Amino acid sequence: MSDAKRAICIGEAIVELARGADGRFALASAGDTFNTAIYLARAGVPTAFATALGDDPFSDAIVSLTKAEGIANEMILRVPGRLPGLALADAGKKGERRSHYWRDAAPANQLFELPQWSRVAESMTSARLIYFSGIET
Repeated sequence: MSDAKRAICIGEAIVELARGADGRFALASAGDTFNTAIYLARAGVPTAFATALGDDPFSDAIVSLTKAEGIANEMILRVPGRLPGLALADAGKKGERRSHYWRDAAPANQLFELPQWSRVAESMTSARLIYFSGIET
């Protein structure tokens, strides 16, 4: 698909463990740009997602979710031996959602430094929309 006809979301996809009211944890994929890509695709906007992931089963699950949601994933770079970031979400004392992150070694942190990034960047010069969000540190 031509980039001129699609939105490209650039950012991080993470593995999220969310504690439910019963104390059990549910495994999901999250990240602000990843969620935005999903919402755009569900709204009928042709969308691609650009990030860096590992070569592990959790990264495979994120890529599978992009396919299931109709998001183009050829801009997802894979870095052998690395894992995506991890977030643990639970409720604070007042019931507010709190998130705790482990993502210092996530490959998305070095997305723009990866040798394959120039190929991805060149392919998005005529995109309809580029949505970018940085990783909080």
